[in-house]
Amino acid sequence: MKGVYPVKPYPVDPERSLRRVLFENQDKINMIGSERYEAMIDKPMSEEEVRDVYRNEVERTRRVYENMYRLIQGYKGLGLSEQQIYDHMVDSRIGKEKSDLILREKMMPAPQFPSKFENQMNQREYGPSRMAILKDEQARTPRYLGLE
Repeated sequence: MKGVYPVKPYPVDPERSLRRVLFENQDKINMIGSERYEAMIDKPMSEEEVRDVYRNEVERTRRVYENMYRLIQGYKGLGLSEQQIYDHMVDSRIGKEKSDLILREKMMPAPQFPSKFENQMNQREYGPSRMAILKDEQARTPRYLGLE
């Protein structure tokens, strides 16, 4: 029975695992961003409900980025250098500015509205007034938010 193990050992590639985690987190960010389209629904919404759409997006995005930051610190412990992690973050559709902010400054940029979203909002019955409320809420939010 020499050489029998209860499980089969296999090597773990931290770089491959990091890439997978980064892509999963970026997909979560994209899903959160798509939830802002609930402001386009052609039904009455109070001003507070419209503001909550943006506030919820900010909070949920912050939670994902905080989780990403914690995971990144774990990968540093697995032997990956900060530059390797940064390169993987840029390659994983996160971008240079966001990668730099998350990795080195422990901050995240506040969510922005794409021009496509603004154009679609302005074509709706309630769109222009709701877009003004969303823009006001965005203006009240700091451009960069700290991660815990």
